[in-house]
Amino acid sequence: MKETGKTHFLILGVARSGTTLLERLLDNHSEIAVCPESDVFTSVYRTTWRGRFVSNWHYHQFMTYLTGWLKEFNDPALGVAQQYWKENTTYQGPVKSVLKALATQYLAYEKKTVFGEKSPGNNHRVKLICRLFPGIKLVRIVRHPYDVVCSILKLQRRYLSNYSEDERLLYAASFVKIGAKAWQIRPLPALQNYYLKYEDLIEDTPAVLSEVCAFLGLDYEEDMLAIEASNYLSNPDKKSIVHPNLGQSINANNKNKYLQQLSEQQQQMLYRFFGADLVALPYEIADNKADLRLQQQLLVLKYQLLFQLKFHYWHDEIIRLKLLVKSLIHWVKGGK
Repeated sequence: MKETGKTHFLILGVARSGTTLLERLLDNHSEIAVCPESDVFTSVYRTTWRGRFVSNWHYHQFMTYLTGWLKEFNDPALGVAQQYWKENTTYQGPVKSVLKALATQYLAYEKKTVFGEKSPGNNHRVKLICRLFPGIKLVRIVRHPYDVVCSILKLQRRYLSNYSEDERLLYAASFVKIGAKAWQIRPLPALQNYYLKYEDLIEDTPAVLSEVCAFLGLDYEEDMLAIEASNYLSNPDKKSIVHPNLGQSINANNKNKYLQQLSEQQQQMLYRFFGADLVALPYEIADNKADLRLQQQLLVLKYQLLFQLKFHYWHDEIIRLKLLVKSLIHWVKGGK
Protein backbone atom coordinates (compact mmCIF):
# COMPACT_ATOMS: atom_id res chain seq x y z
CA MET A 1 0.00 0.00 0.00
CA LYS A 2 1.83 2.96 -1.41
CA GLU A 3 2.99 5.80 0.79
CA THR A 4 1.06 8.77 -0.65
CA GLY A 5 0.71 10.87 2.47
CA LYS A 6 -2.78 9.46 2.93
CA THR A 7 -3.59 6.37 4.96
CA HIS A 8 -5.23 3.48 3.16
CA PHE A 9 -8.00 1.43 4.72
CA LEU A 10 -9.91 -1.81 4.90
CA ILE A 11 -13.63 -2.32 5.42
CA LEU A 12 -14.34 -4.91 8.11
CA GLY A 13 -17.72 -6.47 8.78
CA VAL A 14 -19.69 -9.70 8.67
CA ALA A 15 -21.18 -10.73 5.35
CA ARG A 16 -24.69 -9.28 4.86
CA SER A 17 -23.97 -6.38 7.21
CA GLY A 18 -23.67 -3.62 4.62
CA THR A 19 -20.02 -3.99 3.63
CA THR A 20 -20.81 -4.02 -0.10
CA LEU A 21 -23.06 -0.97 0.16
CA LEU A 22 -20.33 0.92 2.00
CA GLU A 23 -17.75 -0.21 -0.55
CA ARG A 24 -19.85 1.04 -3.49
CA LEU A 25 -20.46 4.40 -1.82
CA LEU A 26 -16.81 5.00 -0.96
CA ASP A 27 -15.61 3.86 -4.37
CA ASN A 28 -17.64 6.68 -5.93
CA HIS A 29 -15.33 9.22 -4.27
CA SER A 30 -12.94 10.91 -6.71
CA GLU A 31 -9.89 9.95 -4.62
CA ILE A 32 -10.89 6.51 -3.26
CA ALA A 33 -10.41 3.24 -5.14
CA VAL A 34 -11.97 0.30 -3.28
CA CYS A 35 -10.90 -3.09 -4.58
CA PRO A 36 -13.86 -5.49 -4.64
CA GLU A 37 -14.02 -8.58 -2.50
CA SER A 38 -10.79 -10.54 -2.94
CA ASP A 39 -10.53 -12.45 0.36
CA VAL A 40 -6.86 -11.52 0.08
CA PHE A 41 -5.92 -11.94 3.74
CA THR A 42 -7.45 -15.40 3.92
CA SER A 43 -5.23 -16.28 0.95
CA VAL A 44 -2.26 -14.71 2.75
CA TYR A 45 -3.01 -16.78 5.85
CA ARG A 46 -3.18 -20.00 3.86
CA THR A 47 -0.14 -19.53 1.60
CA THR A 48 2.50 -17.75 3.70
CA TRP A 49 4.70 -18.56 6.66
CA ARG A 50 5.29 -15.67 9.05
CA GLY A 51 4.30 -13.21 6.37
CA ARG A 52 6.54 -14.64 3.65
CA PHE A 53 6.18 -16.74 0.54
CA VAL A 54 8.69 -19.51 1.19
CA SER A 55 8.59 -20.80 -2.38
CA ASN A 56 7.50 -19.79 -5.85
CA TRP A 57 4.83 -22.46 -5.58
CA HIS A 58 3.20 -20.72 -2.61
CA TYR A 59 3.30 -17.40 -4.45
CA HIS A 60 1.63 -19.10 -7.42
CA GLN A 61 -1.10 -20.48 -5.15
CA PHE A 62 -1.72 -17.02 -3.70
CA MET A 63 -2.04 -15.36 -7.12
CA THR A 64 -4.32 -18.19 -8.27
CA TYR A 65 -6.65 -17.59 -5.31
CA LEU A 66 -6.58 -13.82 -5.78
CA THR A 67 -7.39 -13.77 -9.49
CA GLY A 68 -10.01 -16.47 -9.00
CA TRP A 69 -11.90 -14.26 -6.53
CA LEU A 70 -11.61 -11.14 -8.67
CA LYS A 71 -13.13 -12.85 -11.74
CA GLU A 72 -16.55 -12.43 -10.09
CA PHE A 73 -16.48 -8.65 -10.48
CA ASN A 74 -16.63 -6.05 -13.23
CA ASP A 75 -13.60 -4.21 -11.94
CA PRO A 76 -10.09 -3.45 -13.26
CA ALA A 77 -8.59 -5.16 -10.19
CA LEU A 78 -8.54 -8.48 -12.08
CA GLY A 79 -6.58 -7.01 -15.00
CA VAL A 80 -4.16 -5.29 -12.62
CA ALA A 81 -3.50 -8.55 -10.74
CA GLN A 82 -3.10 -10.55 -13.97
CA GLN A 83 -0.67 -8.03 -15.40
CA TYR A 84 1.37 -7.99 -12.20
CA TRP A 85 1.53 -11.80 -12.23
CA LYS A 86 2.60 -11.78 -15.87
CA GLU A 87 5.45 -9.40 -15.04
CA ASN A 88 6.38 -11.24 -11.82
CA THR A 89 5.97 -14.94 -12.54
CA THR A 90 8.10 -16.04 -9.57
CA TYR A 91 8.63 -14.57 -6.13
CA GLN A 92 9.93 -15.56 -2.72
CA GLY A 93 9.86 -13.04 0.11
CA PRO A 94 7.56 -10.83 2.18
CA VAL A 95 3.91 -10.87 1.11
CA LYS A 96 3.70 -7.23 2.20
CA SER A 97 5.78 -6.19 -0.82
CA VAL A 98 3.37 -7.92 -3.20
CA LEU A 99 0.31 -6.36 -1.58
CA LYS A 100 1.86 -2.88 -1.70
CA ALA A 101 2.75 -3.28 -5.36
CA LEU A 102 -0.74 -4.47 -6.29
CA ALA A 103 -2.37 -1.58 -4.41
CA THR A 104 -0.03 0.94 -6.02
CA GLN A 105 -0.77 -0.34 -9.52
CA TYR A 106 -4.50 -0.40 -8.84
CA LEU A 107 -4.41 3.24 -7.70
CA ALA A 108 -2.41 4.20 -10.78
CA TYR A 109 -4.95 2.53 -13.06
CA GLU A 110 -7.89 4.19 -11.30
CA LYS A 111 -6.00 7.54 -11.06
CA LYS A 112 -6.87 7.86 -7.39
CA THR A 113 -4.86 8.31 -4.19
CA VAL A 114 -6.52 6.31 -1.39
CA PHE A 115 -6.71 2.53 -1.56
CA GLY A 116 -9.37 0.47 0.19
CA GLU A 117 -10.49 -3.16 0.15
CA LYS A 118 -13.58 -4.98 1.33
CA SER A 119 -13.85 -8.68 2.11
CA PRO A 120 -15.96 -10.22 4.88
CA GLY A 121 -13.01 -12.56 5.42
CA ASN A 122 -11.00 -9.58 6.66
CA ASN A 123 -13.10 -9.73 9.79
CA HIS A 124 -11.44 -13.04 10.72
CA ARG A 125 -7.90 -11.75 10.07
CA VAL A 126 -7.76 -8.57 12.13
CA LYS A 127 -4.58 -9.51 13.99
CA LEU A 128 -2.83 -10.68 10.81
CA ILE A 129 -3.78 -7.47 9.00
CA CYS A 130 -2.49 -5.29 11.82
CA ARG A 131 0.80 -7.18 12.01
CA LEU A 132 1.42 -6.65 8.30
CA PHE A 133 0.17 -3.06 8.15
CA PRO A 134 0.28 -1.44 11.60
CA GLY A 135 -0.50 1.97 10.07
CA ILE A 136 -3.67 0.85 8.25
CA LYS A 137 -7.05 2.38 9.04
CA LEU A 138 -10.06 0.14 9.64
CA VAL A 139 -13.63 1.12 8.79
CA ARG A 140 -15.71 -1.35 10.80
CA ILE A 141 -19.42 -1.75 10.11
CA VAL A 142 -21.92 -3.70 12.20
CA ARG A 143 -25.59 -4.55 11.72
CA HIS A 144 -28.16 -5.91 14.15
CA PRO A 145 -27.08 -9.57 14.52
CA TYR A 146 -30.61 -10.96 14.17
CA ASP A 147 -31.08 -9.10 10.88
CA VAL A 148 -27.76 -10.44 9.60
CA VAL A 149 -28.89 -13.97 10.49
CA CYS A 150 -32.12 -13.43 8.55
CA SER A 151 -30.19 -12.24 5.51
CA ILE A 152 -27.81 -15.22 5.61
CA LEU A 153 -30.80 -17.55 6.01
CA LYS A 154 -32.16 -16.45 2.64
CA LEU A 155 -29.00 -17.73 0.97
CA GLN A 156 -28.69 -20.90 3.02
CA ARG A 157 -32.18 -22.18 2.31
CA ARG A 158 -30.99 -22.77 -1.24
CA TYR A 159 -27.97 -24.83 -0.17
CA LEU A 160 -28.96 -26.44 3.14
CA SER A 161 -32.22 -28.05 2.11
CA ASN A 162 -31.59 -31.09 4.34
CA TYR A 163 -31.40 -28.93 7.47
CA SER A 164 -34.39 -28.01 9.59
CA GLU A 165 -35.21 -24.30 9.81
CA ASP A 166 -33.87 -24.13 13.37
CA GLU A 167 -30.63 -25.79 12.31
CA ARG A 168 -30.19 -23.33 9.45
CA LEU A 169 -30.85 -20.52 11.92
CA LEU A 170 -28.03 -21.57 14.24
CA TYR A 171 -25.69 -22.43 11.37
CA ALA A 172 -26.13 -18.87 10.07
CA ALA A 173 -25.75 -17.50 13.59
CA SER A 174 -22.35 -19.19 13.88
CA PHE A 175 -20.91 -16.88 11.21
CA VAL A 176 -22.41 -13.86 12.94
CA LYS A 177 -20.96 -14.96 16.28
CA ILE A 178 -17.49 -15.05 14.70
CA GLY A 179 -18.08 -11.45 13.62
CA ALA A 180 -19.27 -10.46 17.09
CA LYS A 181 -16.05 -11.78 18.56
CA ALA A 182 -13.98 -10.05 15.87
CA TRP A 183 -15.74 -6.77 16.76
CA GLN A 184 -14.11 -7.04 20.18
CA ILE A 185 -10.58 -7.42 18.77
CA ARG A 186 -9.06 -3.95 18.65
CA PRO A 187 -5.27 -4.16 18.26
CA LEU A 188 -4.82 -0.70 16.68
CA PRO A 189 -4.87 2.73 18.37
CA ALA A 190 -8.36 4.23 18.58
CA LEU A 191 -7.60 6.89 15.96
CA GLN A 192 -7.08 4.17 13.34
CA ASN A 193 -10.58 2.72 13.78
CA TYR A 194 -13.93 4.09 12.67
CA TYR A 195 -17.04 2.24 13.85
CA LEU A 196 -20.46 2.62 12.29
CA LYS A 197 -23.84 0.93 12.36
CA TYR A 198 -25.54 -0.16 9.15
CA GLU A 199 -28.79 1.29 10.44
CA ASP A 200 -27.20 4.75 10.75
CA LEU A 201 -25.72 4.45 7.26
CA ILE A 202 -29.10 3.83 5.59
CA GLU A 203 -30.97 6.38 7.74
CA ASP A 204 -28.63 9.33 7.08
CA THR A 205 -26.15 8.28 4.41
CA PRO A 206 -24.61 11.74 3.74
CA ALA A 207 -23.91 12.35 7.42
CA VAL A 208 -22.23 8.98 7.95
CA LEU A 209 -20.21 9.25 4.73
CA SER A 210 -19.06 12.72 5.76
CA GLU A 211 -17.68 11.24 8.98
CA VAL A 212 -15.99 8.34 7.16
CA CYS A 213 -14.40 10.75 4.68
CA ALA A 214 -13.15 12.94 7.52
CA PHE A 215 -11.68 9.83 9.16
CA LEU A 216 -9.82 9.13 5.90
CA GLY A 217 -8.66 12.74 5.58
CA LEU A 218 -10.96 13.56 2.67
CA ASP A 219 -13.93 15.80 1.93
CA TYR A 220 -17.39 14.34 1.38
CA GLU A 221 -18.70 14.41 -2.21
CA GLU A 222 -22.37 14.27 -3.18
CA ASP A 223 -21.57 12.03 -6.15
CA MET A 224 -20.78 9.25 -3.69
CA LEU A 225 -24.53 8.60 -3.40
CA ALA A 226 -24.92 7.70 -7.10
CA ILE A 227 -24.85 3.90 -6.83
CA GLU A 228 -27.99 3.08 -8.85
CA ALA A 229 -26.03 2.46 -12.06
CA SER A 230 -23.84 -0.21 -10.48
CA ASN A 231 -22.71 -3.11 -12.67
CA TYR A 232 -20.79 -4.72 -9.88
CA LEU A 233 -20.89 -8.48 -10.42
CA SER A 234 -19.84 -10.16 -13.65
CA ASN A 235 -22.00 -13.20 -12.84
CA PRO A 236 -25.69 -12.19 -13.25
CA ASP A 237 -26.93 -15.33 -11.50
CA LYS A 238 -24.82 -14.60 -8.44
CA LYS A 239 -25.97 -10.98 -8.49
CA SER A 240 -29.61 -12.04 -8.39
CA ILE A 241 -28.95 -14.35 -5.44
CA VAL A 242 -26.29 -12.61 -3.35
CA HIS A 243 -26.93 -8.93 -4.12
CA PRO A 244 -30.47 -8.60 -5.52
CA ASN A 245 -30.78 -4.99 -4.31
CA LEU A 246 -27.44 -3.82 -5.69
CA GLY A 247 -27.92 -0.78 -7.90
CA GLN A 248 -31.19 0.22 -6.25
CA SER A 249 -31.61 3.31 -4.12
CA ILE A 250 -30.86 2.96 -0.42
CA ASN A 251 -33.85 1.79 1.62
CA ALA A 252 -33.89 3.50 5.01
CA ASN A 253 -36.47 0.98 6.25
CA ASN A 254 -34.29 -2.06 5.67
CA LYS A 255 -33.90 -2.82 9.37
CA ASN A 256 -35.48 -4.80 12.20
CA LYS A 257 -36.77 -7.35 9.71
CA TYR A 258 -36.16 -10.10 12.23
CA LEU A 259 -39.28 -8.97 14.10
CA GLN A 260 -41.39 -10.25 11.21
CA GLN A 261 -39.17 -13.09 10.01
CA LEU A 262 -38.23 -14.83 13.24
CA SER A 263 -40.57 -16.36 15.79
CA GLU A 264 -40.28 -15.57 19.50
CA GLN A 265 -38.71 -19.00 20.00
CA GLN A 266 -36.14 -18.43 17.26
CA GLN A 267 -35.17 -15.08 18.75
CA GLN A 268 -34.72 -16.81 22.10
CA MET A 269 -32.52 -19.45 20.46
CA LEU A 270 -30.31 -16.70 19.05
CA TYR A 271 -30.21 -14.92 22.40
CA ARG A 272 -28.98 -18.05 24.16
CA PHE A 273 -26.55 -18.97 21.38
CA PHE A 274 -24.86 -15.55 21.22
CA GLY A 275 -24.71 -15.21 24.99
CA ALA A 276 -22.26 -12.61 26.29
CA ASP A 277 -21.13 -11.68 22.76
CA LEU A 278 -24.32 -9.62 22.39
CA VAL A 279 -23.13 -7.27 25.12
CA ALA A 280 -20.14 -6.18 23.03
CA LEU A 281 -22.33 -5.06 20.12
CA PRO A 282 -23.88 -1.55 20.03
CA TYR A 283 -27.46 -2.85 20.33
CA GLU A 284 -29.80 -3.31 23.24
CA ILE A 285 -31.11 -6.86 22.85
CA ALA A 286 -33.32 -8.07 25.65
CA ASP A 287 -34.18 -11.61 26.69
CA ASN A 288 -37.77 -12.23 25.55
CA LYS A 289 -38.05 -15.18 28.02
CA ALA A 290 -39.71 -17.36 25.37
CA ASP A 291 -39.95 -21.05 26.24
CA LEU A 292 -38.03 -23.45 24.01
CA ARG A 293 -38.88 -27.02 23.19
CA LEU A 294 -36.38 -29.61 24.37
CA GLN A 295 -35.23 -30.17 20.77
CA GLN A 296 -34.52 -26.46 20.37
CA GLN A 297 -32.59 -26.35 23.65
CA LEU A 298 -30.47 -29.29 22.55
CA LEU A 299 -29.80 -27.66 19.17
CA VAL A 300 -28.53 -24.51 20.88
CA LEU A 301 -26.21 -26.61 23.06
CA LYS A 302 -25.00 -28.52 20.00
CA TYR A 303 -24.06 -25.38 18.07
CA GLN A 304 -22.48 -23.78 21.12
CA LEU A 305 -20.29 -26.87 21.44
CA LEU A 306 -19.39 -26.81 17.74
CA PHE A 307 -18.45 -23.18 18.07
CA GLN A 308 -16.31 -23.84 21.15
CA LEU A 309 -14.53 -26.55 19.16
CA LYS A 310 -13.73 -23.83 16.61
CA PHE A 311 -15.11 -25.69 13.60
CA HIS A 312 -14.54 -22.51 11.56
CA TYR A 313 -10.89 -22.41 12.65
CA TRP A 314 -10.18 -26.02 11.80
CA HIS A 315 -11.67 -25.57 8.33
CA ASP A 316 -8.84 -23.13 7.54
CA GLU A 317 -6.24 -25.30 9.25
CA ILE A 318 -7.24 -28.30 7.13
CA ILE A 319 -6.82 -26.19 3.99
CA ARG A 320 -3.39 -25.05 5.20
CA LEU A 321 -2.44 -28.66 5.89
CA LYS A 322 -3.50 -29.70 2.39
CA LEU A 323 -1.39 -26.91 0.93
CA LEU A 324 1.55 -28.02 3.05
CA VAL A 325 1.25 -31.58 1.75
CA LYS A 326 1.01 -30.33 -1.84
CA SER A 327 4.07 -28.10 -1.37
CA LEU A 328 6.08 -31.01 0.05
CA ILE A 329 5.12 -33.16 -2.94
CA HIS A 330 6.09 -30.30 -5.23
CA TRP A 331 9.45 -29.93 -3.45
CA VAL A 332 10.19 -33.68 -3.60
CA LYS A 333 9.56 -33.58 -7.34
CA GLY A 334 12.20 -30.87 -7.67
CA GLY A 335 10.02 -27.78 -7.72
CA LYS A 336 10.98 -24.40 -6.28
